[in-house]
Amino acid sequence: MPTDPFAQPDEPTVPFHGQAAVPPKYPPTDVPVTAVPYQRPPRSAAVPILSVLVVILLLMVVALTAHSVSATKDARDRQDQLAAQLAGEQRRTQELQAQVVAAKAEAEKAKRQQSGDGSPGTVAQLTSCSDALGGVLKARSGADFGKAFNAMKDQCKIAGISLF
Repeated sequence: MPTDPFAQPDEPTVPFHGQAAVPPKYPPTDVPVTAVPYQRPPRSAAVPILSVLVVILLLMVVALTAHSVSATKDARDRQDQLAAQLAGEQRRTQELQAQVVAAKAEAEKAKRQQSGDGSPGTVAQLTSCSDALGGVLKARSGADFGKAFNAMKDQCKIAGISLF
């Protein structure tokens, strides 16, 4: 091989307008005429998969937050409902206690009236009303029942108990 850079090659060259002759022993290289921008390598399959997972996780967080808010609202509504129910039951209990106190006062009044005057007492009237009720329950026929029922109504009316 010649070391002289100006030495002529042994093979003939073919002149071409404006370009240097390329010896035929070297293969032609493919050089693009225009510049091609640098292209990114294609994404791997992991990027879309991770994107989908992130979207799913975000949707789950939104759903859990909505569920939490809804559950809190339901619990608050239920607590308000139970508080109203408790207040109603407390009012009912106070009414019943007032009725018990009134009944005790009436019973004391009846005891004083019975011990104070010689007229037949309230206890005797109540006893006769309950005996008449027992007669109604012991009736064997329709006629006996009718008679016992009318007697019971009369006895209970005298005692101050209105049945109907």
